[in-house]
Amino acid sequence: MKPILNSTRWQALKDIEACGLKVFTSLECGVHGAALYSLEQCGWVKRTDLPDNLPWQVDTQGNHWQLTAEGEAVLNILPTNKPGK
Repeated sequence: MKPILNSTRWQALKDIEACGLKVFTSLECGVHGAALYSLEQCGWVKRTDLPDNLPWQVDTQGNHWQLTAEGEAVLNILPTNKPGK
């Protein structure tokens, strides 16, 4: 599958951009459910384990995410304006 940058994926990547390369949660970036799953299917984010330096958080499936190298590359060329659809 060749991923297509639609407006939903564009917005999700813009919201994730502030998290950088660190592990983030959906609450931190404001991107949830289907939007994260869609980015995961594109190969732009991946589920990851709870980092060791956050012992007060609970490790739940699908709660912790990280940009992939492909996702970082897409962020670097992300257009300034949201795509039409």
